[in-house]
Amino acid sequence: MKRYAQCLPLLGLAPLAHFLGFYLAGRGIIDGGLGMFVGAIGLYPLILVVALVFGFVAPSSSNFVRYSSCIGAIVAQFVLVFTFPGGAAAEVMGVAHRLKRYFPITQVRECANQPLEKYQAKTLISADRDKPQTELWSESAFAVDGSELPAPLRERFRWVQIRKVQRGFADDIVVFFFINWGQSIICDGRSFVSDTRLYSIEKGVHAYHAQRS
Repeated sequence: MKRYAQCLPLLGLAPLAHFLGFYLAGRGIIDGGLGMFVGAIGLYPLILVVALVFGFVAPSSSNFVRYSSCIGAIVAQFVLVFTFPGGAAAEVMGVAHRLKRYFPITQVRECANQPLEKYQAKTLISADRDKPQTELWSESAFAVDGSELPAPLRERFRWVQIRKVQRGFADDIVVFFFINWGQSIICDGRSFVSDTRLYSIEKGVHAYHAQRS
């Protein structure tokens, strides 16, 4: 029974591996392919290995007790896997923590507020200079000219857009900072968001990560 109790921490091994594989890939510490590999190992092989260990150290030689221990360990591990962030949710969390290190979030928020005020006053300079003024303010996406951004951040984003997004019965205005394919910073009216594509860096500032197909 003592050996059985000592093995209880092993129940967290597979869920932890599943989380860390995707999180460290999003954080940029390991390669994305390696992260998926580690995450997949945590989801299936480790769960079975730990279940076999519990069956081996079961406090009875009865086959029924051993089988019950294996099944119980499998169920407990799957419960832990789906209780904590894993897969895409863990990866976008890692991306958010990495972007927080690379970008001064206070400056990003100010960089969003200043163009937004000009946009609402219709004095913001657009990168689409060839479009008629009437089209600029009526379209759902407004491309912000680089000259409108603060100098420290001007060269750090490929493009910046202000987008009108409908959420429920209300419209929200989103400032979209595009960094590279699949990674962006979004500033909007939502306080905190957490799903498979968005994870809040700070209040109103969210990391966006498009999943690999």
